[in-house]
Parts: sequence; C-alpha cells; structure tokens
Amino acid sequence: MEETKREKWFPRWMGKDATGKQSSPLELLILGAFRYLGRGLTFDDLEESTAILEEVHRVFFHKYIEVGSTILYDRWVKAPHNRAH
Repeated sequence: MEETKREKWFPRWMGKDATGKQSSPLELLILGAFRYLGRGLTFDDLEESTAILEEVHRVFFHKYIEVGSTILYDRWVKAPHNRAH
C-alpha cells in the first residue's frame, strides 16, 4: 500500500471527488480486485460486502488491470531460468 500511494498509480481514488466527498479506501478497492480475480465474485458481490458502488469497483478494476499488466508485471514476474523436466 505504501508504494501504491507513493507512486500515485490510482490518483482518482486518492483524494476527494467533485463534491468534496472522500474517495473509497484504496485498500478495499484493491482487495475487491483480488476477490474478483481469485474467487470469481461479481462487482455486485463486492458492493454488498464493502458498501462501495458496483460501478466504482468496475472502473477501479480496469485501472488496476492496467497498472498490474504494465508496472507490476514488469517488476514482479520473472520467467524461469531452467527448463522443467
């Protein structure tokens, strides 16, 4: 979380919206993205469990995938150096 906030990968969710309301917690949005990917939950399921609108989870998920497939992939995914038998 520290790196996520420091690097400002999700600026839309790091402050207040146009009406001055605080954005949804990044921690819950990221955990929601993991639940969507890992457990097959729907955005509606995530709304029920976090009280964050389904549409907010959906929009965040697409941004999370963008960051994950570019920045995080290059940083953390390494191909094996030896062949499996």
